[in-house]
Amino acid sequence: MAVFEANFYDGTGKVYIDPNAGSGDATAETTADCNCGEDRTVNVAVTASSLSRKVTVNQEGVREQFIPADQEEGMMGSEGDYFLGIKAEYADNLPDACLPPPEHIHIDQTKTDPAQMITGDVQGDTIKAIREGSDCFVMKPEGDSWGLYRLSKESRLKYVDGTDASADIKQYDVMMRLPEFWYRGTEGDQVDIYFKTIQPSDPENWVHWDGNVLIGCYEVNYDSTNGLRSISGVQSSDKISLVDFKAYAEAKGKGFQLVDWQMHCIMVILFYAWYGNTNAGAICGIGTNSSEKETGQTDSLGMTDTTAENGNSMSINFWGLENWWGNKAELMHDAITTETGITVYNPDTGIFDRDITIDSSLLGIGTRFVSKMKFGKYCDCIMTEANGSKTSSYCSFQNVIGASGCEGLRSSGLTNPYGPLYLFAVNPP
Repeated sequence: MAVFEANFYDGTGKVYIDPNAGSGDATAETTADCNCGEDRTVNVAVTASSLSRKVTVNQEGVREQFIPADQEEGMMGSEGDYFLGIKAEYADNLPDACLPPPEHIHIDQTKTDPAQMITGDVQGDTIKAIREGSDCFVMKPEGDSWGLYRLSKESRLKYVDGTDASADIKQYDVMMRLPEFWYRGTEGDQVDIYFKTIQPSDPENWVHWDGNVLIGCYEVNYDSTNGLRSISGVQSSDKISLVDFKAYAEAKGKGFQLVDWQMHCIMVILFYAWYGNTNAGAICGIGTNSSEKETGQTDSLGMTDTTAENGNSMSINFWGLENWWGNKAELMHDAITTETGITVYNPDTGIFDRDITIDSSLLGIGTRFVSKMKFGKYCDCIMTEANGSKTSSYCSFQNVIGASGCEGLRSSGLTNPYGPLYLFAVNPP
């Protein structure tokens, strides 16, 4: 007798269906105690006598007993067959107990070896889903809006369908987009950072990453004819004030701005969740120090990261972003210093009104390599202790001036491996 078996890996155990249970309105018994679940893809093993095969099925919403009359709401196999009945209308507002627990990485801030600080769900299914759902796009103006054209993950020189994109990426903005997800962190020496791709039942305790946010793939170029652009094959601009940079960004249209604090921090924690290591320079390279280097050195890599082997001699590439650290320091949108820390973007209010306070002993100019960070709910990647070095703890440098109205700089223009946490403050804008 044939047996249909599915395992959703959510603690409910395997589900067995007897194909002889009947047809029409008949139902088949399931052995799982809980029929709650999220949308996901699973394998179903079909065994008949000595023959066995697996097919991929797509589950939508809450599982129920198999009811042939409800097959249009069911679970479809790779060859068009239905195996498990699902009531998709139950998918909204599911209790978290019926959903897989959020994935997390754990950071032990008492350790100093970058390769040993991070444990947990490094490159787990949720992190892989965020990475797989990330892509680079060519953004073309279309009347009063913008059209997005997906590039190949293997190379920014081609569109996803294989057609040539080499001319377009030198003319139109090239942007990277992360999918929608939720995250939150804890504080202290033992830090947990959680990730979910489905809205939690207590969203007020989580930080939402808007999947509509686009980040420029290159350090920007400005000219008076075309304005501010993230394009390949040009020298990125420098020696522009924060006031002017913000004005040039806003001139592109509603919603345009410079990279802000949330973008800065989210790429840091995604690095930790992907590599399980806090030494970004040792993994992807440190880049080079050149204000005259042309953008586009990593175009042939697409979404592939550089390594220390090539990232030490060319632009680094991480998650589709070229020179996310290295090459030059970059101004951030409204990350302005105060006498006690910095004021940054607040995901809860949508404005720049969130004050981050830093211990007074860490304020002012000095040599400070980060050994511990604040994190907390917002995953603020800002130092709470500075006893590290270029090769220990977070392998990154930060300096917060302790005066009001100074500009926040991220990344680094130094040849030293100061990494993605690099933070400095310069003269008032």
